[in-house]
Formats: sequence, C-alpha cells, structure tokens
Amino acid sequence: MKLLTWMLLIVSFLLVGCSLFARREAPTPPPASPGASPGPPGVLLPPRQADPQVAALRQLEAASQRPVHVQFQDGFPRFVHASIQVDGANPVERARKFLEAYQDLYGLTDPDLGLAVRRGVEGDGEDVIFYQTYRGLPIFASELAVHLTGDRVYATVGKLLTDVDLDVTPALTAAQAEDVARAAVEAPQARVAGETRLVIFDPRLLNNVPSDPRLAWRVTLGGNAPWQVLVDAQTGEVLFKYSLIQPGGGSLHGYDFEEFDARNEAPWDCYLIPGFLVESIGDEDGLEEEYHAHPEAVAVWWFAREVYAFYHNRFNRHSYDGDSAQLEVFINADVPNAQWMGSWLCDIIVFRTGWVGLDVLAHEFTHGVIDHTSDLIYANQPGALNESYADVMASLVDGNWTMGEGRVGGGAAFRDLSNPPAFGDPDRMSMFVMTADDNGGVHINSGIPNKAAFLIAEGGTHNGWTIAGIGREKMGRLYYSVMTRLP
Repeated sequence: MKLLTWMLLIVSFLLVGCSLFARREAPTPPPASPGASPGPPGVLLPPRQADPQVAALRQLEAASQRPVHVQFQDGFPRFVHASIQVDGANPVERARKFLEAYQDLYGLTDPDLGLAVRRGVEGDGEDVIFYQTYRGLPIFASELAVHLTGDRVYATVGKLLTDVDLDVTPALTAAQAEDVARAAVEAPQARVAGETRLVIFDPRLLNNVPSDPRLAWRVTLGGNAPWQVLVDAQTGEVLFKYSLIQPGGGSLHGYDFEEFDARNEAPWDCYLIPGFLVESIGDEDGLEEEYHAHPEAVAVWWFAREVYAFYHNRFNRHSYDGDSAQLEVFINADVPNAQWMGSWLCDIIVFRTGWVGLDVLAHEFTHGVIDHTSDLIYANQPGALNESYADVMASLVDGNWTMGEGRVGGGAAFRDLSNPPAFGDPDRMSMFVMTADDNGGVHINSGIPNKAAFLIAEGGTHNGWTIAGIGREKMGRLYYSVMTRLP
C-alpha cells in the first residue's frame, strides 16, 4: 500500500471532519514575512521578503515528483506528503539526509535540539521514527515518523519543538519528585518502576494549546494502580499524569498462552495477589479439569486463540509484541471491567467477572500491540486514538460495529463505532470534549476516529459528505499499518 497507508487515513479523516491529528480549525501556517500575500487557510504564498520556512517549502515543491501536500499546526508541518529522492546507505541515513535538506521547513536549526532514532518499521516501505532531545534530554511525546520506499521519502507525520530555552539543572532530586508523584496519585507506598529521569515536557505536543516547555522528572509508579507522573524539576508542580492501566471495555506459530484465576483479588505486580501467589489454571494445551465447566475460563481459552489467530493470519504478527511473547490472561480479577496492564508493568490482560467477551479481549490485546509499536500515550488525543484503534480491531475480530455485546453471561453494548452518539460519544471534531476525566476523555473522544473507521470501511453520508467505503478487509490492513507506525 506504500503511500496509501499514510495518506488515505488522514485524507479520510479530513473529509469527514474528524481528524485527531489536528484541531478542527484550518491548519496554522508558519508566520509569513511582512508583505506576504494573503491566501487560503493553511496555504503559503511566496512572501515579498525571504522566509526560510517558505523557501524550504518551495524547494520541496520543486524537487518533488508529485504535488506536495502539507498540514501545518502551530507553525509546524504535522503532515507532509511528497516524493523526494534521497541518497543513503540505509533508511535511517536517507531519513536524516531528507530532514537535513529541509531543516528550515521543520525548524531543525537549533543546535541544542537533536533527533535520535526511536525505532524502525518494515512492511509497506520503511519507516524511521525519530524522537527529539534537548541538550541530550528526551522531549516527552515529541516524535517524527519518516516514511520511505527504496530511495524515496514519501511522507512525514509528527510534531517537534522548535523553541526551547531551558536550564536543565534540576532543583528537586529524583527522590523528591517520586514523593510528589506518590502524593499526586494518593499512593504513599507505591514503588517506583524503572528509572526516574529528566525529560522536557510541553503540553502543546499533546493538546495543541499554547504553553512553554518545562524541565520535568518522569516518575513511573507500579502496583495495582500504576501511573506515570511528570513533576516540574524546579517547582515540584505536577505537570501531567496518566494511568498505565488501559481499560476497555489450529496450530499457531509462536502461540504461548497461560490463564489464571485471580479469585476476586486485585492484581499486584503481575502475579502477586494480596495474601497468596496465583496459580495457573491452563495454558495453550488446555485447562485444568476443574475449570472445564467454568464458562468464562473456557471462553477466554477460545477467545485468546481466536484473537491471536486474527493477528497471526491477517498481519503475520506473532503475539502482541510481534515476537511470540506469552499471552497471560487473568479471570475473576478485582478490577473495574477489563484491562491491559502494559509494558511499563507486565503485559497482562485482566477481566472482572462478567466482562469476558471476544471483542473485549481483542480490544485489550490491541492495546498490547500499540504498547509495543506506536506506544500512543494513554491520555488526551493520543489516548483517544489508542482506544479507537483497539475498538476498530475488536470490531474486525467479532464482525460487528458495537463493543461489549455478547459477553459471557450477558451484557449490553457500551459503544457503537457506526453511531457513537448512541452512547453519548462525539462523531466529529466540532463535538470534541475537553475534560480532565477519563485520562482526558480517551473513551469519549475515541468516537470521532471510530466513526471515521466505519465510514472508511462501509461508506455513507456524514457531516455533509458522502464517503465511498473501501471494505472492512482493506480498512483493517490500512489501520493496522498506520496504528503500528505512528509516532
């Protein structure tokens, strides 16, 4: 699918007025030099005086073998579509040379701001995902994906900072920041998972709201209510926090499965349940005999195989991590509904009694796929995309557009991708909900890209536009490709 992978989803979002990559308003072009001619929103016209960003855009247009399309947001080119030949020994070298050649377009002229490679993705072409640093410190959520095929760069998508001026000497110690983080989530005994480290944080990368970069300690807290908390390294203010729990609602190569009964206890550090060590009730070969008559235990055993087979057969993906990791599922857990406890913790799926369903398990498994690929931050707009991709893949697994129907033991649907407002969720950006609840409305605003997925697959008339669907099969392949390649 090459460029279609990048282009069709974004164009389709624009057609139905529901892109989560940009605000509903027209993209903001970079400021033109005095005397620039006025033009349509988001379109740059040649200024009378030289502007480096405009000059770089004109250089790109002259070199591209296809018309150039650029979406600006807050002066940064969030999406660039072109066809530029670039020399280099490998995709990383070619991607770097492209960004160096057009550094004025992307604002990559500050020597204190650097780019490092997060990961590479092979498939329909190659993708190189860069993350940004400031004086060697990572900038939280600042990433740029460069899409290449052979010696050509076809697209970039992402957001970088271009204006950082900070003292990177912290006033707080890491231990002090950890205490602030514990207090912020009301968990004074929570253990610290991994390393507490300094980062640069700017809210505009998540919400596109005016803000300034801050030096922050990134603290990850484990336990049965895990969080990631960013604490201002100068003042001790909590800048941002989000939960690391992502709730939802034949022979297979590499299939490795284990099922557990949590016995109505809350998972704590993966296997440890308060008071005792959880024992396995089954694996990929079968269940313990005493659970053969347990409806949810049996259902999880079959559903896990079906979801694994869906990713295995459709996308040649072996487990959620793509490397045949063991899939571990707990039933009868003391959690609100169903949850993926992700890579910051232990990569497990847990179900409350009454929440086992094929689409629910597929939804949680997809959170795991995202966790090990694009790693969309589970908050605000990235979190809404995270939730939406999980819903879309679940709808492809169980064959309908509602979530939660058909759970073992009963239970009605709680979301509808074809008609999000049926459950109070928006289906266009003009209805976007700004809220601090639900990790910034991740389950609410997911209705917007959910509606886009339905229209891309099935077509229909929405928001004044008539969309021609491409079918569920093509939509699924497109969504998987994009979901695993986003910054």
